[in-house]
Amino acid sequence: MLSELEMAIHEFEREKAKLLRDISSLQEENYQLKIDVQIEKSITKKVQKEAEIKRKDLRDLHLENKKLRGTIKNSGLGKSSAE
Repeated sequence: MLSELEMAIHEFEREKAKLLRDISSLQEENYQLKIDVQIEKSITKKVQKEAEIKRKDLRDLHLENKKLRGTIKNSGLGKSSAE
């Protein structure tokens, strides 16, 4: 028959083993979450770069459109024959 101390030691060891498993599981989850964060940061950075390129392209198109409108206006090509 186990003494009270031996029973307490066994209970302690069971709890210790359970807590170690829980810690290991949490460490693995933490590691996976860090990887997920790195992936999301990478995706965000890529999307931001792409958005900046699109903004520059749009700005360039706007300026080109403005120049073409000025050229058309100055050359008289925009006027109809009825004018």
